[in-house]
Amino acid sequence: MINLKKEIKDVRNRLINYSLIALLVLASPIFIVSVIQIFISEQYFSIHFLEFGFIALVFVLRHKLSTSLKANIVASLYVLAGILGVYFFGISGGYFLSVIGIALITLFYGKRLGIIYSIIAIISFVVIQSLYFEGYIVRQIDFNLFNESLNNWISAFFTLVITSFILILSISIFHDYLTLLIKNLDTNNDKLITLNNAYENALHQVSDSETKYKKVFQSLYEAVIVSDEEGNVIDCNDSAIRLFGFNRESFLSINLHNDDIKFLYPDLTPIPKSESPGKKSLDSGLSYRNVVTGFESSEGLKWLNINSELFNIKGYGVYLTIHDITQEKIKTEELRIFNQYFSTFLNNISDIIYFVDKEGKVIFCSQSFANLNSKSSWKSLVGKYVKDILPMGYVEQYIEGDKRISSTGESIIGKIVKHIGFNGSDIYIQTSKWPIRNNENEVIGIIGISRDVTEFVEEKNNLQKKSNMINLLLNSTAEGIYGIDLDGNCTFVNNACLKILGYSSEDEFLGKNTHDLIHHSYKDGSKMHNENCTIRLAIKEGKGVSCDDDVFWKKDNTSIPVEYYSYPQIVDEKVVGCVVTFIDITNRKENEKKLINYNHELKRLNNDKDNFIKILAHDIKNPLNAIMGFSEFILTNYDDIDDETIKEYCSIINESSLKTFELMEEILLWLKVQSGKLKANPMELELYQITERISQTFIPMTQNKLITIENNIPRDLFIKADINMTRTIIRNLISNAIKYSLVGGKIIINSEKKENETIIFVQDFGIGMSEKEVEGIFLYYNNQSKEGTMGEKGTGFGLLICNELVIKQRGKIWVESQEGKGSKFIFSLPN
Repeated sequence: MINLKKEIKDVRNRLINYSLIALLVLASPIFIVSVIQIFISEQYFSIHFLEFGFIALVFVLRHKLSTSLKANIVASLYVLAGILGVYFFGISGGYFLSVIGIALITLFYGKRLGIIYSIIAIISFVVIQSLYFEGYIVRQIDFNLFNESLNNWISAFFTLVITSFILILSISIFHDYLTLLIKNLDTNNDKLITLNNAYENALHQVSDSETKYKKVFQSLYEAVIVSDEEGNVIDCNDSAIRLFGFNRESFLSINLHNDDIKFLYPDLTPIPKSESPGKKSLDSGLSYRNVVTGFESSEGLKWLNINSELFNIKGYGVYLTIHDITQEKIKTEELRIFNQYFSTFLNNISDIIYFVDKEGKVIFCSQSFANLNSKSSWKSLVGKYVKDILPMGYVEQYIEGDKRISSTGESIIGKIVKHIGFNGSDIYIQTSKWPIRNNENEVIGIIGISRDVTEFVEEKNNLQKKSNMINLLLNSTAEGIYGIDLDGNCTFVNNACLKILGYSSEDEFLGKNTHDLIHHSYKDGSKMHNENCTIRLAIKEGKGVSCDDDVFWKKDNTSIPVEYYSYPQIVDEKVVGCVVTFIDITNRKENEKKLINYNHELKRLNNDKDNFIKILAHDIKNPLNAIMGFSEFILTNYDDIDDETIKEYCSIINESSLKTFELMEEILLWLKVQSGKLKANPMELELYQITERISQTFIPMTQNKLITIENNIPRDLFIKADINMTRTIIRNLISNAIKYSLVGGKIIINSEKKENETIIFVQDFGIGMSEKEVEGIFLYYNNQSKEGTMGEKGTGFGLLICNELVIKQRGKIWVESQEGKGSKFIFSLPN
C-alpha cells in the first residue's frame, strides 16, 4: 500500500530543494560580478561572498538537514535577500524575493509561519527606509528616482503588504484544503491496509505448511534435488544452486536420465550415465548412500558425497542429498602428505626429538631418539615411558628437566650439558624443551629437542683460542690497528691505537664512525669530507691504499702525523670492510726537519768553504806575490842596489807580511765563529774603558789622517757581554771609520741604555755608502773591501765577523749611511 504521508513529505522536500537551487542560481550573477569587482577596484571583501557561500553550504548539506529546518532556512534566505535588496537599491530592489520566501513557508507549513515572516520583512523594510530618509544609509547605486519620494515608497510598501497578505490568505486556504484532503485519504488508506492485512493472514494460513517446508528445504546445508517419476528435476534448494553453479531455471530443465550433470570417479574418469546415483535409483528402485563422486564446476574440481532415496509418492521420483566434501578431501590429502613428510622428517633428522604426555609417555619421536637404546622403529616407542628409553647416565638430568617444566611451565632453551659418550669420550648435548598446553593453559605434555654439539663447542673453543691469539698479536704490536665496516664504523681496535690517540677504553672507539672520530680534518684544520677520505678507497676500490704523510686527530683534538695502510676485508668475494694499520711518525718528522736543517747548514758551510778558498786564492795571493817578488829582486840584485832601496823594499815586504798575518787571523776567527766553537762568555764590562783603550791603539792612524775620536760613552755604563767579542766588534768598527774618514775628519762613539738592551754606535763623516752597498754589507758573499780615503786596504772580513759576534751575543747590528756624508754603524746587546 502507498504511504501518503511519506509521499507528501518527499514532494515537499523536493520543492524545497528546487527552491534552494533557484536561490543559488539567483545569487550566482551577483557573486560573479563581485569577483570581477575585486580585480577592478582591488576591494577584497563583499557581503555577497558570505551570501553565496552560505547558500552553497546549505545546498551541499541538503540531504543531512531536516525538511523543516531546510524549509525555514530557504524561506529566511529569500526574505533576507529581499531585505538586502531594499538596503542597497531601495524598495524596488528586491521585495519580490521576500514575497517568494513568505509564499514558500506558507505553502510548506501554513499561514502562521507566513504571517511571522511577513511581519519580519515589513518591519525590516520600514526600519531600512527610515534610516535612509534620516541619512544613515547612503546608497551609491540607485536604479530609479522612484525611491526618493515618500509617497512612492508608501505606495510600493502597501503594494508589498497587500500582496503578501493576499498570497498568505490564498496559499493558506490551499494548504488547509490540501491538509484536509490528505487526512481523509490517509483514513481511507488505513482501512485498506486493515483489509489487506486480513487477506494476507488468511493467505498465510493457507500457505503455512508450504512455507515451513520451503523454509526447512532452503535452510538445509546439504544440497537437495527432487525429481518426478520421469527423472525431471522439479525442485532444488539454494545449497544445490550454490554447489553446482546452475541457476534455478537450469536445474528445473535437467533430466536425471540424461548427461546433464557429469560425475567423476575418484580416479577422475567419467561415471557412465547408467551408474549416476539418481538414474540408478530410478532404474533399480533402490536407494544408494555415501557415493563419493567428483564434479568439475566453474570453481574447479569438487568432491561430493551423494545419497539417493526414493519417494514412493505418486508424482515424485527420487531426492538426492549431496554434501560437499571437497575441504574434507583436501584436508585428508594434506594430512596424508603431512604424515608422510613428518614421518620422513622423524626418520631422518639427526636431532633427538620427542613429544611426551604429562605422564612421560612418548606420543611420537625421531628415529635418532629410538636409536639411543635400540635399533627399533620410533613408532614402536609410542606409549612407552621416556625414562625406559634413555641410556643410563642421561635419565636423571632429562627427567629432572621434564619435572621442572611440568611444575613451573617454564621452557628450557639451549642448555648445553657435558656427558660421557658411548665410546667413553666427552660429548656436549644441547637441549631445548617447551611445555605443551591445552585451552585452559594447563601443561599436558613436553616437546624436547636435543643435539650433539660437540663439534660446535670444540670449534667455538678453537675459535676463542684463535681470537685470543689474534688479540694477543694485535695488542703486542706497536702499530695502531683498527677495523671498520662498510659504513665506516669501528669493528675492532688494538691497545696501541687507543694509546697513540689518547683513548683509555675500546668502548670509546667500537661502533663509532672512525672518520668523524680521528680523520675528520686535514693538517691545516679544514674539514675533510667522507668521500675524500683515502682510507675508504680500500672499501670502494677493493684494493690496498697507503699514505705516508697524513694526520690523525687525538681525543684531545690535537693532531699527530701518521703513516697508514688500509687493506680491504673480503668475505666470499665481497668487500665487508677494511683494516687500517698506522704508526706515529712524529719523531720521523722531527728528524726529517733536523736533516733538512743539517742539509741547509752543510750547504752554507760548503758555500763558506768555497768563499774561504776564493779569499785565500785572491786576498792572500797579492801580498804573497809582493813578498816573493821584492825578496827575489833583492836577492838577485843585492850588489846593484843601494841600502835605501833595500830598506824601502824590506818595508814593503814587512807590510805585506803583516797584512797577510792580519788576514789569516781574521779568517781563522771567522771560521771559528762559523764552526760553532766560539762560545760567548758574558760578564760585567765597563764599556767606556774598553772603547777608550781600543781608541788609543789607533792613535798613529788618526794622527796620520788628522782625525779626532770622541768617546761619548758614559763612564758609569756597564754592560753584560763577552769581552773578547765586544773588543773585536768595536775595534773593527773604529778601524772602518778611520779608513773611510776624510783627512781632518771626526769619529763619534756613543751609547744609549734602554730597558732591555744597550745601543752602541760608531759614526764617521767620511765618504759614506750607496743604498746598494748598504743592502749586502753584512752578507758573507759580499766580502770585497774597497780602498780607504788614503788607499788603505782591507780584508773584507771585518764586518762579517762583527755580524757573527753580535749574533752570538743575541744582539743585532745595522748601518745608516748616505753617500758623501758618512756612515753610522749601530749594534745592540741585551741587558
